[in-house]
Amino acid sequence: IEAITHLRFKLRMFGIPLEEEPAHVICDNESVVKNSTLIESTLNKKHNSIAYHYVRWNVAAEAVKISWIQSEENLADPLTKRLSHEKRDYLFGNWTF
Repeated sequence: IEAITHLRFKLRMFGIPLEEEPAHVICDNESVVKNSTLIESTLNKKHNSIAYHYVRWNVAAEAVKISWIQSEENLADPLTKRLSHEKRDYLFGNWTF
């Protein structure tokens, strides 16, 4: 979230017009989506509290929008996990080697 807000600020300083639409952050962890978007959710881990409040503040300010995606559809999985050939082909299709 911090990198997104910094990049948007730098682009505005260079004079590049940005849409007033929030940046979309998509993750496959349901608890992250619930903790960052629902007001009634509470945080149980003390060491995450600073980042948690920063994310919630940006969601409330509509600078970012956090949404959930199924793990089977997540394009970041091949970059972080070892996947089968079939799943890799399904995610990337024919646009990679």
